Amino acid sequence: MEDFVGQISISESDSKQFAELSGDYNPMHVDAIYARRLQFGGTVTHGIHTCLKILDDFFTSGFDVGHIRLSKMKVVFQNPVRTNHKIQYKCKIDAIKKNLKIKAVSEDLLILSMTVYYQESKENGNSIFTNFNEGFVAPDELSFPPNTGEETELQLLYSEKLSDKLFPKLNNHLENLQIAQILSTTQIVGMKCPGLHSVFSELNLDFTFEGEAQDGSTQSIKFWVEKTDFRFKQVRILIQGKKLKGKIYAFFRPPPVFQPKSSEIKKRIKNTLDFRGQKVLVIGGSRGLGEVTAKILGSSDAEVAITYFKGKLDAERIMKDIHSDGGSCRIIQFDSTKKNQNLDIFQNWLPNLVCYFATPHIEVNSTKKWNGDLFRHYSKYYVDGIADLLMLLDKYSPVEKQKRYVFYPSTVFVDSFPEEFKEYALAKICGEEYCQLNEANDNNLSFFIPRLPRLKTDQTNAISEIDTEDTVEVMCRFLKEFEQGILKGEFH
Repeated sequence: MEDFVGQISISESDSKQFAELSGDYNPMHVDAIYARRLQFGGTVTHGIHTCLKILDDFFTSGFDVGHIRLSKMKVVFQNPVRTNHKIQYKCKIDAIKKNLKIKAVSEDLLILSMTVYYQESKENGNSIFTNFNEGFVAPDELSFPPNTGEETELQLLYSEKLSDKLFPKLNNHLENLQIAQILSTTQIVGMKCPGLHSVFSELNLDFTFEGEAQDGSTQSIKFWVEKTDFRFKQVRILIQGKKLKGKIYAFFRPPPVFQPKSSEIKKRIKNTLDFRGQKVLVIGGSRGLGEVTAKILGSSDAEVAITYFKGKLDAERIMKDIHSDGGSCRIIQFDSTKKNQNLDIFQNWLPNLVCYFATPHIEVNSTKKWNGDLFRHYSKYYVDGIADLLMLLDKYSPVEKQKRYVFYPSTVFVDSFPEEFKEYALAKICGEEYCQLNEANDNNLSFFIPRLPRLKTDQTNAISEIDTEDTVEVMCRFLKEFEQGILKGEFH
């Protein structure tokens, strides 16, 4: 038994071409703006793309073999792979039993385990495919549980030109019928069931099947949901095609979190807050807690400006929502990690209140190792970001500076310091310390630093739901404390 070690990566362009080849246009793989609202924090590669890319790289560099036909294929997807990130894999080759056992990691996490059984073939036995997806198709958006036992026929897709571009060696070794059948599994999960809100978990394929589909068309496969698991919102899907039967396991992941409309928030707060005459800059106000805060302030008669980095459409939607309820709001594009920005808006509109919700994607570090790069990444937002923002506001402030109040939300993770979030918690502690030091040295600055509980946002939205307090209620409570501190001129 031999070992082979290799490395690959999948770019955004690669993912878009794979979507075209496979028919899986799920936005979690190809739409960076949409994907930033998911629990992964950005686009991730198609799991099947990763499998085929690894096999192609292996055949290119580590396996001298002619044409083959797969007998069986099993893949377990343990963790997602972010676009453009390195993937290292190790393959154990058993030439006698004719199998490959592959494990792959990315960012120190096991991402997949794959076992492939094969047979040598004298020729590739390619079929002629007439089906090819000509453009973007929106995925179905199913809710859990889906109907069981309802059989669907899916046309197989294949483009020799695209397949040869993405997987040149694999395309030469393996018959295109098997490639098309493997591709169909990602289309089933990402486009059909679960569809839009899906996570591919496991794949088991048997290419030695001699059942009723033996006489079926090489151009299609059939699939149906056999079983659902309500505990984890998991489905087991059976597939059947020409010399093929298999099982797919997939999860229904929760859809992106949409916060309440401004009109609903206004009814709930019932004039309990009064920010009349206050100009409030909400950094990171285009979604999540920043969005809720902006709507509460807009409903409390503040002049609000919200910033966005990439989500311009989200920011415009929130601005229109606040306007429709009689509030005041404007939007500003702003990068919290960029120094020396010029924002001419502050020449005519300078905030006296700042709410700082800038944050990157919060990652679970399950390796139990300290990740200095991750800590420094958080610190760019929670320490450097607030420092650079305050210097920017000073740049536009008159010589006689006005008093400025800053709402700087921290986290209860500072108190509990969970192992898997240690870099995040420590960066937040550093942010707290910076704010307190700044306040001690500048009489014109006052910081309110509440440690927020875990609330329902895109960041906390996961397959296993957690109990959280009501987001509007919690933010109203802390904004009331912020308001009282402003009236007193200080916070304790």
